[in-house]
Amino acid sequence: MNDSKRLFTAIRFSSDTIKQIEKIQNELKQIDPNARFVTPTSNFHLTLYFIGNVSDIDKVKSAFNKACQKYKNLINEPIKIEFTKLGIFRNRGGNIIWLGAKDNQYVKELVSFIYEELKKLNLNLKPVNFKAHITLARKYKGSIPKNVKLPETVYATEAALVWSHRNEQNILVYDNIIKHNLI
Repeated sequence: MNDSKRLFTAIRFSSDTIKQIEKIQNELKQIDPNARFVTPTSNFHLTLYFIGNVSDIDKVKSAFNKACQKYKNLINEPIKIEFTKLGIFRNRGGNIIWLGAKDNQYVKELVSFIYEELKKLNLNLKPVNFKAHITLARKYKGSIPKNVKLPETVYATEAALVWSHRNEQNILVYDNIIKHNLI
């Protein structure tokens, strides 16, 4: 039996921010009700780095903690997330519509710290190819609506190591394994 878990690191959002993102998702549902929308909305997150399937969770937790502590020691600033636009990743399996965020040096630094610590574990890691976004729906066939009210700027003060899995009802959920304060 394989005890590995599918992991990624992310910034999770407050319930207020989730409500703002959910309003955009509801507009998209009017355009393409058949798309696969991210549910539950508590799954909304800004991915920092996708790790993949991992067996030794404790080592990954330790590496994640070291990276976050390094951020805290060297930068010690909240991460400003400014939402900029809706966009579409074109994909043969179906388009992905996303909410984009402005490039941010603090996000890039945190991702770099995470990647450097994970590399020490000799995991099969992909290079960092970061585009700050929140996935809203997969297999989206509609257009991008005009004049959508984007969420207000948020300031993130913690990052999370997240486990992606399906629950007993076969619903994709993202559970925090550990959260770490960044300031």
